[in-house]
Amino acid sequence: MKKFLSLILCVIMLFSVCALAGCGAEPVEEKAAANVKFGAGAVGSLKVSDATDKKGPVGTLEMSYATVLVDADGKITACALDAMKMETEWKDGKFVPVQDKDLKSKYEQKDAYNMVAWGGSVAEWYAQADTLETLIIGKKLDEVKALVVEGYKPNADVQAAGCTIAIGDLVKAVENAYNNAKTEVAADATLSIAGHGTQKIAEIIAKYDGQNKVEAYMSAAAKDKDGKILAIASDCMMGDFRANAEGKVEMVQCDPARTKRQQGDEYNMVDYGGAKAEWYVQADSFDKTCIGKTAAEIAAITAEAAGCTITVDGFVAAASKL
Repeated sequence: MKKFLSLILCVIMLFSVCALAGCGAEPVEEKAAANVKFGAGAVGSLKVSDATDKKGPVGTLEMSYATVLVDADGKITACALDAMKMETEWKDGKFVPVQDKDLKSKYEQKDAYNMVAWGGSVAEWYAQADTLETLIIGKKLDEVKALVVEGYKPNADVQAAGCTIAIGDLVKAVENAYNNAKTEVAADATLSIAGHGTQKIAEIIAKYDGQNKVEAYMSAAAKDKDGKILAIASDCMMGDFRANAEGKVEMVQCDPARTKRQQGDEYNMVDYGGAKAEWYVQADSFDKTCIGKTAAEIAAITAEAAGCTITVDGFVAAASKL
């Protein structure tokens, strides 16, 4: 009898140990973080100004760009911001860049943008953009839009945090990026934005005394831990500035408010230029070629490899900095 009781006790102890150790149970797998959605968006503007006592007539291109990751609850989990401002002045009978550094994005210029030294700003542009990004993360779109007052100014909380620049276009770019967020990527993806500017100056063309064809290329991407592109969106803003016989700067053959991608089929490369596909379609083809590559590998992409008939030099110059 004692032996029987001892046997029962041993069995009970054995089951107890197995229960504590998870004996015979399926291993519990850690649940992976849910994917998020990647999106990028732009806001562009073109304008011309007449001559002043200090400067000749000027053509100005500005392009703000944003990229976000959005979770299933509609909250922004990551955000990156950048912008380009390019100016060309009609001076002494020819176009000249106002500043050579304008071929780089505002963020890329870092301290050389000189907002503190020349404008008495509280911090350089890139530092204020970083501050705004931090404030945007964790918010839904309506909350982000509430950061702007009077259409362009940062609200009191944003200013108190150290961002005093005009943020209207940046927030609109975030809104566009949010609405474009459709591509799923891993929740731990990191975001990056880069830009590149070009200016093509001609001294005399038909009907005009000079031309400067200004273009700002910008790319935004989500990357994995090895720096490989998971998702990417490229865009371009073009300003065709020309000086007439009276020395007044005009905008010709360009949309003053929309990027090439935003113009879609209305860019009319197929109907008017005989292109094989519209600009945004060819930009998509370039972006697709970038998937799985690092920034260094993107530098080697050619138009032929990307399946494009348009030049991809501007794309490559921007995306190879991501």
